Amino acid sequence: MPIKTALSGLNAAQLGLRTAAHNIANAGTDGFKAKQPDSPDTKLTGPDDERSAVTRASDVDLARQLIDMMEYSRQVEIQMKTIRTASENDDAVMKMLDRREDAQ
Repeated sequence: MPIKTALSGLNAAQLGLRTAAHNIANAGTDGFKAKQPDSPDTKLTGPDDERSAVTRASDVDLARQLIDMMEYSRQVEIQMKTIRTASENDDAVMKMLDRREDAQ
């Protein structure tokens, strides 16, 4: 079960990284609205298709996006460590069971 939970966290962190990278890449695009990774309909596309005579600047806060990327990177590291630890524990249990069967 810890692996399933860690994989879910890993997927969420990866979505966050992709979203922040997408926002940073489009920060200079007029009319671009920053995306949020927690939205179920997050689609990483270009600027909103608004037919307006007024061109608005991007609303991307680069400092916030960079901080988010650092946080998501750390979450990826933590989830990967959890997965490795769970896998090592599973391997240790299997070896113990193999030795127990060999002893019988």
